[in-house]
Amino acid sequence: MSDEDLLKELEEYRNIIRRVLDAFENVPFHIIIKVATDRDVERFDLSDAKDRSLVEELKLLADITMQHFYSNPITISRINEVSNYLEEQVPHMFLRNRSQFSVIKEVKHLGGSGYPDLIVVDNYDRYTYIDVKATQRPGTGSPRDFYITPLKETKRKVNHDGRHCVLGFVVSGTPNNFRIIGWKLVDLYNVKLRMKPEFNCSNLELYKSENILVENNI
Repeated sequence: MSDEDLLKELEEYRNIIRRVLDAFENVPFHIIIKVATDRDVERFDLSDAKDRSLVEELKLLADITMQHFYSNPITISRINEVSNYLEEQVPHMFLRNRSQFSVIKEVKHLGGSGYPDLIVVDNYDRYTYIDVKATQRPGTGSPRDFYITPLKETKRKVNHDGRHCVLGFVVSGTPNNFRIIGWKLVDLYNVKLRMKPEFNCSNLELYKSENILVENNI
């Protein structure tokens, strides 16, 4: 291949990669769910009485969880595991205080990996999906503070149109002594996400004989 042909091929690849990256920059959450699951994401509308009552009871559930785990520290050694623990505990907090809720009728842990963690069913037969997060640094961030890989597990879990939100707990403390000191409920509808591209290959490509510089075996 001549230098001219090589430069032309390089420019073609550069343009393709640039277009792919641009296409997946700042994609609204509701578009990702619609494409991945063929289910619609609905906005929270605080001018609607049903949505206001739902949000009030989600607030109550968050407050109950916060108060409990402020008084009873979470004895887990790694902050990264607190989210996993809380996603299992929130449904228990609902069941233990069931009599305080008149709009929410079910909070279920969906299990497995991937988005989302919980499904909430209300008395209007509507569905709300919740991802539970825990952080010690709500004022700073990294690209993977919230992420979604809309593959098999998300398709399995999201099988209704509905609202989608993050319940983010603010955590303080040290390993084996984490306390919840705050929380934030976030409507995911219009949250913008970007795709982190990854180029990969299998061992069949990686260890081709023409690519190996040197090797040794016993």
